[in-house]
Amino acid sequence: MEDGEVKLDASLRKDSSKNRRTGDHGSSKREKSSGNRVAVRKYRERKKAQNAYLEEEVKKLRVHNRVLIRKLQLQAALEAEAVRLRSLLMTLKAQIGNELGVS
Repeated sequence: MEDGEVKLDASLRKDSSKNRRTGDHGSSKREKSSGNRVAVRKYRERKKAQNAYLEEEVKKLRVHNRVLIRKLQLQAALEAEAVRLRSLLMTLKAQIGNELGVS
């Protein structure tokens, strides 16, 4: 009877070991696949959030760029006005000098 028990135990161990290998493999594969889907979803969410952030940054930078362009245009207009006024001042000085007889 003991020999029969040993054989039975050995055959049970083989079956359970076989089930464990195939069961673990299938379960592991499903867990890995599920984990991969979660990782992919999280990656896509992060990517989407990053893109939204970058789009907002682009909008802010475009507005700031327009402000800077306006400032440059104003600066150029002021510089042109300064050149015009200096020229007018030189002309007036020359006229006054001619009228007073001072060169």
